Amino acid sequence: MRRLLVFIAVLPAFLLAETPIMVETALNKLAADSTNQYSYTKKTIATESTRTIKYDPTEKGSDRWELVSVNGQPPTKEEMKSFYEEKAKNEEKNGRSFSVVSDQMRDFSLISETDDMIKYSYRVESEKNKKMTEKLLCEMDIYKSDTSLAEITMEITEPVSPMVSVKLEEFRVQMKFDRYQPTGSPVIAQTQTRIKGKAMLFKKIDQNVMEKYYDYQLVKKTAE
Repeated sequence: MRRLLVFIAVLPAFLLAETPIMVETALNKLAADSTNQYSYTKKTIATESTRTIKYDPTEKGSDRWELVSVNGQPPTKEEMKSFYEEKAKNEEKNGRSFSVVSDQMRDFSLISETDDMIKYSYRVESEKNKKMTEKLLCEMDIYKSDTSLAEITMEITEPVSPMVSVKLEEFRVQMKFDRYQPTGSPVIAQTQTRIKGKAMLFKKIDQNVMEKYYDYQLVKKTAE
């Protein structure tokens, strides 16, 4: 079930003609910052455990990651070994606080507007994950002051079977963004993933994972 927990921010390869200007501007700001690299701390709170790690892109390989604590305690040797083996297997990942995939966004609709915020709903088209995206309703909040992302939520509107022998009754991802104050660039602040359903008919899926990102520091800019 790991791939169901992958955090995905949906950024289109191209924006449709009817894409609102504010949405286009907010997404372009996110893309424009993709060459920056930050050190940060991430705290993952799950049903089975709480884990705090630090990430520094100036280090090499698995040394970029430091396991700080598990359930509020210093990690054991076994936990350290398991953690670094996991990071070594995924060394090709650049350690950014979230992944960006290209996809198509459509059916934008203005939901609400205040003095500070504007909210749109939209849907995602994806042949690869069609069963999932057809039932997925997405909403996007944008700060009006600087046209940067504030929040994205994705939630299924009815039960869905994204893969064989898996049925999801609930699937919701919420992503909250902050602004890195020295530059004003958007950075992820928190994600909340809620998954509930069944696998193989009898195995219950009941997962609730929160990830908090903080202590951001701009440490380098990758080569273009």
